[in-house]
Amino acid sequence: MPVFKPRNRLVNFRLSEEEFQKLQGGCRVHGARSISDYARSCVLKDLASVVEKKEEYIPQAETGERSVQEITHKVTALETRIDDLLKLVDSLRTSGETLQLSPVDVTQSA
Repeated sequence: MPVFKPRNRLVNFRLSEEEFQKLQGGCRVHGARSISDYARSCVLKDLASVVEKKEEYIPQAETGERSVQEITHKVTALETRIDDLLKLVDSLRTSGETLQLSPVDVTQSA
């Protein structure tokens, strides 16, 4: 004989007469012992599918979060390099030296 978990929590909601008739019909069609059993099985089945769908999207969210972190790191590194270049230009201005610049390929990453 199966051992059942005690059910000591109550969920209560109101239905229109039409909704109640549909619930009773579903109960009969699916051979549930009671409306309560049928409603419980429907709700739990729906919750299981929601959890399954959520688990499918979690890896995508984590990947997106990593991408944002990588972009943030790269932007921070670029800000530091720009600050260094500005300091260099400023120091060259104050020293009176001229700066010879050559074309740079900005599409290459460091």
